[in-house]
Amino acid sequence: MLTLSAFQAKYQKMPVEIYPNQTTSKKPIVTVCVFAYNHENYIAQCLDGVLMQQTDFDFVIYVGEDESTDSTRAICKEYADRYPEKIQLFLHDKRNKTIFNGRPCGKFNFMYLMLSVKTPYIALCDGDDYWTDPTKLQKQINFLQQNSDYSLCFHDAHIQYDATISEERSSDHMPFAANKSITKRDLFHVNYIPTISTVSRYYPEALEEYIMNLAFADWPMHLYSLSCGKGYYIHESMAVYRKHQSSLWATQSRIYILDQVLNAMSSIDQHFATSWKDKLALQKGFSEHFFKLILFEREASGRRAALSRFKKGLQQTHFFLLSHLFLFGAKRLRHRVRMLF
Repeated sequence: MLTLSAFQAKYQKMPVEIYPNQTTSKKPIVTVCVFAYNHENYIAQCLDGVLMQQTDFDFVIYVGEDESTDSTRAICKEYADRYPEKIQLFLHDKRNKTIFNGRPCGKFNFMYLMLSVKTPYIALCDGDDYWTDPTKLQKQINFLQQNSDYSLCFHDAHIQYDATISEERSSDHMPFAANKSITKRDLFHVNYIPTISTVSRYYPEALEEYIMNLAFADWPMHLYSLSCGKGYYIHESMAVYRKHQSSLWATQSRIYILDQVLNAMSSIDQHFATSWKDKLALQKGFSEHFFKLILFEREASGRRAALSRFKKGLQQTHFFLLSHLFLFGAKRLRHRVRMLF
């Protein structure tokens, strides 16, 4: 298990400034982790959505501010001054940023905040998203406290494209019935769970170092939770997830995103596919993403580039051909390959 001190020893170049707050005798049971970087237009609404929560228990808000180039840090300090009994602000130094695929990323901020949690439950909210239901936390904690065999609870979230809220909810893409239980195998194809919607039991063991090499930190964390218990899906929209041009994935190509999905699935295979049924379920999803990637590569760079990527993919995934033959049959596999090349 990765500890905060071990993480600091390896990745921290400059000390993290912990903004002074007011210590109280209350013992929170939930930590809400907020990750903020260049969110000056959004962070106030994010924090207001957390602060408005009506609960019969105490919770604390950990805000990790990643040395923004806009006024996000000043706004976070203002909120920490106004709510010193509720907000613990962590001010990061840009020299601690780690590099992912050649560009600085917020993984240090994420891992530092998560490894600092001391409560039995945790909720997540990026600084450009926000909660809309003041009873969200209470509903989810009530469920988890009353159902010890569940480790994770999540719900719908509206998607907001810039200034316009779309009525398309993330649940429209979920393979789950309303108010249903799920297992880790439900997440092997893709991470359907909106991170902004989750409340889970806190498992520090989930925070392993391999996450530093993945584009998606929430996916393996959800899977770890679902390895410890079931997940419960509430068919209510209680948050808004923003998609805008300055967000991390807005400018990325479909090829890049699928590359990162396949990379994450390789790690998921190592850490969470513990049975042959798990592996077959995972490889079914892997094969679908893999063929989409080859198709996009062919459209972008031609057949030769697609063939090169296809061969490289086969070399990297020893289980791929066997599982694809088992799942889809030789005829369909040949048909797919002919379509591509």
